[in-house]
Amino acid sequence: MERVVEAAGIFNKMIVGGKWKEATRLLNEMVSKNIFPDVFTFRVLVDTLCKEGMVVEAEGVVEMIIQRDIDPNTVTYTSLMDDEAMMLFLDMSHKGLVANTITYNTLADGFLQSG
Repeated sequence: MERVVEAAGIFNKMIVGGKWKEATRLLNEMVSKNIFPDVFTFRVLVDTLCKEGMVVEAEGVVEMIIQRDIDPNTVTYTSLMDDEAMMLFLDMSHKGLVANTITYNTLADGFLQSG
């Protein structure tokens, strides 16, 4: 678990530091060597990319998660709930994931901001 936390922290610092291209290269290099981050590390990547306004890149990471047969969790979907809030919420529900307080707060905040 310690290495997972370290990898998630490294990706977070790289992206926040403006080095998201390097983070993407590192992720691709890891995957090419059959080193697959777990859902926690992917979630940190998605969350950080979204917070930095890189929703398209975050969606690409989610697609990679799905292609690797890793099921995105509630927190991963919540991180993406910005422009596509309802679509993602419905997709999450169809997959049997249960929304939590943060999910509903994120939805409410998004609806309030959009008017």
